[in-house]
Amino acid sequence: MSNLQDNKPFTDAEIPSAMRSIVADPLFPQVAKYIYPDRPLDEVKSFLLGINSVRDLQGKVMRRNMDRILTASQSSFSYHISPKVARNKPYLFVSNHRDITLDAMLLQCALYDEGYETSQIIFGTNLLSIPLMGLVGRANKMVGIERGGNPKEFFQCLSHLSDYLRDTITNRHESVWIAQGNGRTKDGNDTTVPAIVKMFAMSSAKPLSAAIADLNPVPVSVSYEFEPCAAQKAIEVAKSRREGHYEKSSDEDYMSVLSGITKKKGHIHIEVGDPLTASELADCHDDANAVAALFDSHIRANYRLHPTNFVAYDIQSGTTDYSSRYTASDKDCFFLHMLEFKGRINRPDCCLTEEERPMAEEIFLNIYANPVKRIKKI
Repeated sequence: MSNLQDNKPFTDAEIPSAMRSIVADPLFPQVAKYIYPDRPLDEVKSFLLGINSVRDLQGKVMRRNMDRILTASQSSFSYHISPKVARNKPYLFVSNHRDITLDAMLLQCALYDEGYETSQIIFGTNLLSIPLMGLVGRANKMVGIERGGNPKEFFQCLSHLSDYLRDTITNRHESVWIAQGNGRTKDGNDTTVPAIVKMFAMSSAKPLSAAIADLNPVPVSVSYEFEPCAAQKAIEVAKSRREGHYEKSSDEDYMSVLSGITKKKGHIHIEVGDPLTASELADCHDDANAVAALFDSHIRANYRLHPTNFVAYDIQSGTTDYSSRYTASDKDCFFLHMLEFKGRINRPDCCLTEEERPMAEEIFLNIYANPVKRIKKI
């Protein structure tokens, strides 16, 4: 578990040292100016150096600044936590994944506001590779895991992660957030990966369903009216489909984080659903695909559809099936969103070819339309 140990969250005792490293980082002045535009740098440094616990940091810094970020990006946020989620019990929050950092951070806001303990957050080490992001992330309960390597190394990584999840939840009584798959959903289809389900159970001698039940799994649904990284997702998927791969630039993850923070998202909703019961899991008969489908059914049922989803569906299908679910203003806003995207992919510096651009446009629409298509299949 060496990699996890190197990238695990800071303890309260380690927070003062982490704060000293954060304010000494070369990128800190730029970040401080964005987060605290009206405060002198030395004052911001002094404030952060007075933080002495994770809870202190999350309450005084992260939670307050999340409201500022949402206001600055003309976005609003709502949430609902099932009354069946107890405040004195640790859970494995399994979530669909749309934005590289906001999905998990907004869940932390909901938990914090309602008096729950915040959770640890599982992320790829690529997100923690920038020193300042790594420090801030680990100070906010983020855990970095490796995703690459050969098959043997990948299996070992999954085994270590499974051990870590079980120890954190069952022994240390701390909740953990993890995405339902490897990386963000890039086409609007939120699907739980059976390999992730199998990983949950690797650390137990019990049958799969019982092993997962011990982790107190809770499906979480997050939805955005406007996905801040929709354009980049469409470009990436179009390039991958035509050329067989997509090579990220060295700063692409960093830029995705900034896009998620700064770009307009409209309304965001997080639904923390009912915990999956031992009986529901037992009905899956230890079949990882069936358990994955169970997570999917809960996540999709609790997904909040926005006017953008219905507009996109009607545009793509050439119908007015859902015209009652949006206004003329909603439609105009989505068309403007599309025009901005088309402008981006038609710029000379865009990596897409002429053949790839129509594909990217279709993928862009799918990001919004696919959640509605799922409803029509139910």
